[in-house]
Amino acid sequence: MRGRSSRAKPFALSVASKASEVETAIVAFLRTGKAALPTKRPLSKTGVKDVERGLSLKLRIQNYTSNRETKDFIVRQARLMSPEVRQKC
Repeated sequence: MRGRSSRAKPFALSVASKASEVETAIVAFLRTGKAALPTKRPLSKTGVKDVERGLSLKLRIQNYTSNRETKDFIVRQARLMSPEVRQKC
């Protein structure tokens, strides 16, 4: 055990990594011994948030933000389409 711990190298992944990306990164690390980023996609979105553009059924969702205003809008619109819709407890 002593020899194993002296050769151990840290292996860090971004918190934003998806499970499939983490798996791919681990497999690549085990094969090559080199840590690589699991994805080429940006880890944070840029641009104007949908809330700032205005929430409307006519606008396509481009930069979703999980906040109370957005969630209330979605529930309100769902109730207009189907009155039996209720929020999760």
